[in-house]
Amino acid sequence: DENRNDALTFYDYLTLRLLRFSWDKCSVNAAILDEVNFACAINAASGYKTLSHNSLNRLFGFAMEISGSRTTIDFISFSHVALSLNLFGKINGKRDSEISQKELMIALEHGILPSRYNEDVVNEMFALIADDTISTKGIDMFSFVFYDYFLRIFDKPFIDGKDKANQLALTKEEFAEI
Repeated sequence: DENRNDALTFYDYLTLRLLRFSWDKCSVNAAILDEVNFACAINAASGYKTLSHNSLNRLFGFAMEISGSRTTIDFISFSHVALSLNLFGKINGKRDSEISQKELMIALEHGILPSRYNEDVVNEMFALIADDTISTKGIDMFSFVFYDYFLRIFDKPFIDGKDKANQLALTKEEFAEI
């Protein structure tokens, strides 16, 4: 439920079906994905057809980290990476390797970003990458997938759920240090 309305919209349902289709197409109904099958599934789920081998390796490595495995990933980890990559593609209209603060703000204004995003979150993301020694001022695909994953699991309404003892929580300062 990306929009915190406690309901599955038709679009959410279609997104879930796309993830499931991508998984089934490339894993042959297995419970886990290896690196080769991940490349197939992530290309199908994200809409990207030109991800380099290095990009796929880095995304798979991150997915393994969040799944806690050394060689394979589960459907939930795949879903997190695929949804973040899909969101990156929606924001990045130029289809270059990074998104600017302006692109994120436009996506926020047009309702493309999920409700876990607001102007403060966008500004904080760019404050984290502020470095005068780097010529680019955008967020690359891997950083965006990383930030989006942690925004998803540390989203305040998620934390305000009934079972707070099992929820993860970070303050703004703690998030900046990750």
